[in-house]
Amino acid sequence: MDNTLGTLKACKHLSLSSNCIEKIAGLKGLGENISILAELTSITEQLEVLSLGRNQIKKLEGLDDVASTLKELWISYNLLDKLNGIEKLTNLTVVYMSNNLIAKWTEFDKFVSSVASWSCV
Repeated sequence: MDNTLGTLKACKHLSLSSNCIEKIAGLKGLGENISILAELTSITEQLEVLSLGRNQIKKLEGLDDVASTLKELWISYNLLDKLNGIEKLTNLTVVYMSNNLIAKWTEFDKFVSSVASWSCV
């Protein structure tokens, strides 16, 4: 992933599916709050949805910069075998992660206990 992604300051939904991405990187700046002054109204925008399905991602790393703003993570059809780091994403309400290589249910314990309101489908 390119480091210039961080220049997309007002991006709320970033879809990078089906791009052969192997590593999550370059998200610095996408989770920052920015204020836009329009007729004395302050609007806060930040990355809320990250879609990385159908890539070749092996690890959930590089998400620290969007950990506090991310609400949805779409990461199906990758090469994940562990969910290390997902517990940092405390504002997640939606996670799509089917068709990965996760073999142990204990991997889900890493984030289920850290999120207050989960509904599993």
